Amino acid sequence: MKNKILIILILIGSLFICGCDDNQQNNNNQKEEVTITYTESNLNNVSLTINELDITLDLSNNSYLKTLLLSIKLYKNNDNANLGDRTSKYVLSFSNYEFTIYDDKTICYIDNKNEYDNLVVDNDAFDYLDSLFDGSVLNFNNYTLDNTIKVINSKSDSADITEKTEFLSNLKQVKCLKLENKDHYQLGDLKYQIFISEDVIKVYGNLVTINEELYIVTEGNFDFLNNIKFSSSSGWLPWI
Repeated sequence: MKNKILIILILIGSLFICGCDDNQQNNNNQKEEVTITYTESNLNNVSLTINELDITLDLSNNSYLKTLLLSIKLYKNNDNANLGDRTSKYVLSFSNYEFTIYDDKTICYIDNKNEYDNLVVDNDAFDYLDSLFDGSVLNFNNYTLDNTIKVINSKSDSADITEKTEFLSNLKQVKCLKLENKDHYQLGDLKYQIFISEDVIKVYGNLVTINEELYIVTEGNFDFLNNIKFSSSSGWLPWI
């Protein structure tokens, strides 16, 4: 009798396990993948709007982000077909493609022909966007006329700034956001270096380093440096 009861219990357990496996298989089958149609050539110009900060960043030089975009997999979110209240955190745009990423991790994806809402991304890949920046907005208001200012261009020509009032006025119109993961970016050619106070500001375009920390320009620009008259290079390369 005891053996019969044991056999029955084993059979019931086997049926339960099989049922769980079937349910898991059904859940996997419910994940319908959305085909991504963009290629690497579409990623030359990539921008990210951070809605909380109300700014748009040019992330075209972020090679890690481009690799991520080429490797992600999108699925229709059949487990949560009814959308509740949600807030847009990021809008990622390039060519004729756009991702809107919401606070509940659902995604709206737009390509050349279609719009797909209520998607999810494999492995929560867009969580990477939360690690792009630390929220520190930098301005240059701490500099004064007492500071010595020197600028060097890409040819190693130098200029000692004597008209400091105009220079500082232009500099203080620039605002930057601190970026994390410096090694994820291709900085490009170094255009200018500004030596002011004890700081070294290296300008690569919309990306700058300040004492080796990486920032991206969010307001204003460094175009005023193009109007500086430089003396001939002495051959001294201060960044080596």
